[in-house]
Amino acid sequence: MTEHFHIMQGLTRPKIEATLKDGDGNIINLTGYTVAFYMKAWDDGAMKISGSAGTVVSAVNGQVEYEFTAVNTNEPGDYWAWFIATSGGDGFASPNPELVNVHVIPSA
Repeated sequence: MTEHFHIMQGLTRPKIEATLKDGDGNIINLTGYTVAFYMKAWDDGAMKISGSAGTVVSAVNGQVEYEFTAVNTNEPGDYWAWFIATSGGDGFASPNPELVNVHVIPSA
């Protein structure tokens, strides 16, 4: 099931949050990992956010977040979003295997 996230056009809150899990649904310990956030448009596949730094909120619980900027949410529409965690050369995308559906709601 795809997760859904809604934010108003031009706003920076709420933050988008996720718990990163492996393919079996187990929480991933993110100690020593960095996290990047990606978001692309449904309609034309254009990248809106490409690898902006996310925050590891709780490494042992696999919890991450990303705080939008006003530029990130300046165009209403539907987007796919995901986090990529990396440590050294090792990296993985999550949530696994689902993406988050981000809906930027028009402000007027």
